[in-house]
Amino acid sequence: MSRFDPAHLELLRLARLLKVDPDRLEPLSGLPVEDLRTLRDRIAERLFEEGRDAFQRAANVANFVPAPLAAKLAEHALGPVLAARTTAVTPPQKAVELSGRFSAGFLADVAEEIDPRVVDDLVQSLPARVVADVGRELAAREEWLVMADFVGGISSPALVATVDALSTEAILRIAVYLEDPDRLDEVVALLDDDRLADAVTVARAEGLEEELAWITESVGDEQRARIPS
Repeated sequence: MSRFDPAHLELLRLARLLKVDPDRLEPLSGLPVEDLRTLRDRIAERLFEEGRDAFQRAANVANFVPAPLAAKLAEHALGPVLAARTTAVTPPQKAVELSGRFSAGFLADVAEEIDPRVVDDLVQSLPARVVADVGRELAAREEWLVMADFVGGISSPALVATVDALSTEAILRIAVYLEDPDRLDEVVALLDDDRLADAVTVARAEGLEEELAWITESVGDEQRARIPS
Protein backbone atom coordinates (compact mmCIF):
# COMPACT_ATOMS: atom_id res chain seq x y z
CA MET A 1 0.00 0.00 0.00
CA SER A 2 1.37 3.40 -1.01
CA ARG A 3 1.99 5.80 1.87
CA PHE A 4 -0.18 8.29 -0.01
CA ASP A 5 -3.00 5.81 -0.50
CA PRO A 6 -6.26 7.18 1.02
CA ALA A 7 -6.74 4.01 3.07
CA HIS A 8 -3.22 4.31 4.52
CA LEU A 9 -3.84 7.97 5.40
CA GLU A 10 -7.13 7.02 7.00
CA LEU A 11 -5.31 4.47 9.16
CA LEU A 12 -2.89 7.19 10.26
CA ARG A 13 -5.83 9.39 11.25
CA LEU A 14 -7.45 6.54 13.14
CA ALA A 15 -4.18 5.80 14.96
CA ARG A 16 -3.88 9.46 15.98
CA LEU A 17 -7.45 9.45 17.26
CA LEU A 18 -6.83 6.30 19.31
CA LYS A 19 -3.33 7.44 20.35
CA VAL A 20 -1.73 4.18 19.23
CA ASP A 21 1.15 3.29 16.94
CA PRO A 22 -0.14 2.95 13.34
CA ASP A 23 1.51 -0.48 13.13
CA ARG A 24 -1.04 -1.79 15.64
CA LEU A 25 -3.79 -1.11 13.09
CA GLU A 26 -2.11 -3.14 10.34
CA PRO A 27 -4.87 -5.84 10.51
CA LEU A 28 -7.30 -3.18 9.26
CA SER A 29 -5.20 -2.31 6.22
CA GLY A 30 -7.29 -4.44 3.87
CA LEU A 31 -10.53 -2.58 4.60
CA PRO A 32 -11.94 -0.10 2.04
CA VAL A 33 -11.24 3.52 2.83
CA GLU A 34 -14.99 4.19 3.24
CA ASP A 35 -15.20 1.58 6.01
CA LEU A 36 -12.15 3.00 7.75
CA ARG A 37 -13.62 6.49 7.60
CA THR A 38 -16.93 5.25 9.00
CA LEU A 39 -15.07 3.51 11.83
CA ARG A 40 -13.13 6.67 12.64
CA ASP A 41 -16.32 8.75 12.58
CA ARG A 42 -18.07 6.41 15.02
CA ILE A 43 -15.12 6.31 17.40
CA ALA A 44 -14.80 10.12 17.26
CA GLU A 45 -18.50 10.48 18.05
CA ARG A 46 -18.23 8.08 20.98
CA LEU A 47 -15.21 9.87 22.41
CA PHE A 48 -16.94 13.22 21.95
CA GLU A 49 -20.06 12.06 23.81
CA GLU A 50 -18.15 10.62 26.78
CA GLY A 51 -18.32 13.15 29.60
CA ARG A 52 -20.16 15.65 27.41
CA ASP A 53 -22.29 16.94 30.31
CA ALA A 54 -19.25 17.75 32.44
CA PHE A 55 -17.52 19.54 29.59
CA GLN A 56 -20.72 21.42 28.81
CA ARG A 57 -20.78 22.72 32.38
CA ALA A 58 -17.17 23.86 32.04
CA ALA A 59 -18.03 25.63 28.78
CA ASN A 60 -21.00 27.32 30.46
CA VAL A 61 -18.68 28.76 33.11
CA ALA A 62 -16.68 30.45 30.36
CA ASN A 63 -19.80 32.36 29.33
CA PHE A 64 -20.04 34.02 32.75
CA VAL A 65 -16.47 35.11 33.36
CA PRO A 66 -14.40 37.74 31.51
CA ALA A 67 -12.61 36.39 28.45
CA PRO A 68 -9.08 37.03 29.82
CA LEU A 69 -9.87 35.00 32.96
CA ALA A 70 -11.57 32.23 30.97
CA ALA A 71 -8.51 31.96 28.73
CA LYS A 72 -6.16 31.77 31.73
CA LEU A 73 -8.27 29.08 33.35
CA ALA A 74 -8.33 27.04 30.15
CA GLU A 75 -4.61 27.29 29.45
CA HIS A 76 -3.27 26.86 32.98
CA ALA A 77 -5.95 24.83 34.76
CA LEU A 78 -7.64 22.66 32.13
CA GLY A 79 -4.67 21.88 29.91
CA PRO A 80 -4.90 20.96 26.20
CA VAL A 81 -6.82 17.67 26.48
CA LEU A 82 -9.65 19.02 28.64
CA ALA A 83 -9.60 22.33 26.76
CA ALA A 84 -10.07 20.45 23.49
CA ARG A 85 -13.11 18.60 24.86
CA THR A 86 -14.55 21.82 26.31
CA THR A 87 -13.96 23.71 23.06
CA ALA A 88 -16.11 21.18 21.23
CA VAL A 89 -19.17 22.26 23.27
CA THR A 90 -18.37 25.97 23.50
CA PRO A 91 -20.36 28.32 21.23
CA PRO A 92 -18.13 29.13 18.23
CA GLN A 93 -18.37 32.90 18.78
CA LYS A 94 -17.08 32.55 22.36
CA ALA A 95 -14.37 30.11 21.31
CA VAL A 96 -13.17 32.51 18.59
CA GLU A 97 -13.04 35.33 21.14
CA LEU A 98 -10.94 33.19 23.46
CA SER A 99 -8.64 31.94 20.70
CA GLY A 100 -6.99 35.33 20.36
CA ARG A 101 -5.98 35.22 24.03
CA PHE A 102 -4.22 31.86 23.94
CA SER A 103 -0.58 31.33 23.05
CA ALA A 104 0.10 29.72 19.68
CA GLY A 105 1.79 26.87 21.52
CA PHE A 106 -1.30 26.10 23.61
CA LEU A 107 -3.59 26.28 20.58
CA ALA A 108 -1.27 23.87 18.78
CA ASP A 109 -1.52 21.53 21.77
CA VAL A 110 -5.32 21.73 21.59
CA ALA A 111 -5.24 21.15 17.82
CA GLU A 112 -3.39 17.88 18.42
CA GLU A 113 -6.16 16.73 20.76
CA ILE A 114 -9.29 17.61 18.81
CA ASP A 115 -11.01 16.33 15.68
CA PRO A 116 -11.47 19.48 13.56
CA ARG A 117 -14.66 18.07 12.06
CA VAL A 118 -16.27 18.29 15.51
CA VAL A 119 -15.57 22.02 15.63
CA ASP A 120 -15.88 22.86 11.93
CA ASP A 121 -17.84 26.09 12.57
CA LEU A 122 -15.12 27.28 14.92
CA VAL A 123 -12.28 26.31 12.58
CA GLN A 124 -13.98 28.18 9.73
CA SER A 125 -14.34 31.30 11.91
CA LEU A 126 -10.83 31.51 13.36
CA PRO A 127 -8.96 34.74 12.49
CA ALA A 128 -6.35 34.34 9.77
CA ARG A 129 -3.58 35.58 12.06
CA VAL A 130 -4.38 32.99 14.72
CA VAL A 131 -4.49 30.17 12.18
CA ALA A 132 -1.17 31.21 10.62
CA ASP A 133 0.53 31.41 14.04
CA VAL A 134 -0.73 27.96 15.02
CA GLY A 135 0.29 26.67 11.60
CA ARG A 136 3.87 27.82 12.15
CA GLU A 137 3.90 26.13 15.55
CA LEU A 138 2.55 22.83 14.22
CA ALA A 139 5.01 22.93 11.33
CA ALA A 140 7.87 23.42 13.79
CA ARG A 141 6.63 20.24 15.52
CA GLU A 142 6.35 18.47 12.14
CA GLU A 143 2.70 17.65 12.84
CA TRP A 144 1.88 17.39 9.14
CA LEU A 145 -1.27 15.29 9.50
CA VAL A 146 -2.73 17.58 12.16
CA MET A 147 -1.94 20.57 9.97
CA ALA A 148 -3.56 19.01 6.91
CA ASP A 149 -6.78 18.23 8.75
CA PHE A 150 -7.11 21.82 9.93
CA VAL A 151 -6.08 23.32 6.59
CA GLY A 152 -8.93 21.33 5.09
CA GLY A 153 -11.47 23.32 7.11
CA ILE A 154 -10.12 26.86 7.52
CA SER A 155 -11.48 29.89 5.68
CA SER A 156 -9.94 31.13 2.43
CA PRO A 157 -8.34 34.21 4.10
CA ALA A 158 -6.84 31.94 6.76
CA LEU A 159 -5.55 29.61 4.05
CA VAL A 160 -3.82 32.52 2.30
CA ALA A 161 -2.19 33.62 5.57
CA THR A 162 -1.11 30.09 6.41
CA VAL A 163 0.43 29.37 3.00
CA ASP A 164 2.33 32.67 3.26
CA ALA A 165 3.54 31.76 6.75
CA LEU A 166 4.82 28.27 5.94
CA SER A 167 7.98 27.20 4.21
CA THR A 168 7.79 25.49 0.84
CA GLU A 169 9.03 22.28 2.44
CA ALA A 170 6.22 22.38 5.00
CA ILE A 171 3.63 22.86 2.27
CA LEU A 172 4.95 19.84 0.36
CA ARG A 173 4.79 17.70 3.49
CA ILE A 174 1.28 18.86 4.44
CA ALA A 175 -0.29 18.75 0.98
CA VAL A 176 -0.06 14.98 0.61
CA TYR A 177 -2.34 14.55 3.64
CA LEU A 178 -5.13 16.81 2.39
CA GLU A 179 -8.35 14.85 1.89
CA ASP A 180 -10.12 17.37 -0.35
CA PRO A 181 -8.65 17.64 -3.89
CA ASP A 182 -10.28 21.07 -4.30
CA ARG A 183 -8.42 22.35 -1.25
CA LEU A 184 -5.17 20.95 -2.67
CA ASP A 185 -5.84 22.90 -5.85
CA GLU A 186 -6.41 26.05 -3.78
CA VAL A 187 -3.10 25.58 -1.99
CA VAL A 188 -1.15 25.15 -5.23
CA ALA A 189 -2.97 28.10 -6.80
CA LEU A 190 -1.69 30.30 -3.95
CA LEU A 191 1.92 29.49 -4.84
CA ASP A 192 3.32 31.89 -7.39
CA ASP A 193 5.68 30.71 -10.12
CA ASP A 194 8.76 31.40 -8.00
CA ARG A 195 7.47 29.27 -5.14
CA LEU A 196 6.51 26.46 -7.50
CA ALA A 197 10.03 26.50 -8.93
CA ASP A 198 11.31 26.51 -5.35
CA ALA A 199 9.11 23.48 -4.63
CA VAL A 200 10.99 21.51 -7.28
CA THR A 201 14.34 22.57 -5.81
CA VAL A 202 13.24 21.76 -2.26
CA ALA A 203 11.80 18.40 -3.29
CA ARG A 204 15.13 17.36 -4.81
CA ALA A 205 17.16 18.68 -1.88
CA GLU A 206 14.98 17.17 0.87
CA GLY A 207 14.06 13.87 -0.76
CA LEU A 208 10.46 14.90 -1.36
CA GLU A 209 10.24 13.96 -5.02
CA GLU A 210 7.48 11.44 -4.30
CA GLU A 211 5.44 14.09 -2.49
CA LEU A 212 5.82 16.52 -5.39
CA ALA A 213 4.93 13.82 -7.92
CA TRP A 214 1.81 12.90 -5.94
CA ILE A 215 0.76 16.55 -5.73
CA THR A 216 1.33 17.01 -9.45
CA GLU A 217 -0.79 13.97 -10.26
CA SER A 218 -3.57 14.93 -7.84
CA VAL A 219 -4.25 18.56 -8.79
CA GLY A 220 -6.42 19.64 -11.69
CA ASP A 221 -5.10 20.31 -15.17
CA GLU A 222 -4.77 24.08 -14.67
CA GLN A 223 -2.52 23.83 -11.63
CA ARG A 224 -0.66 20.79 -12.95
CA ALA A 225 0.42 22.82 -15.97
CA ARG A 226 1.99 25.43 -13.66
CA ILE A 227 4.27 22.99 -11.81
CA PRO A 228 7.70 22.83 -13.46
CA SER A 229 8.73 19.38 -14.62
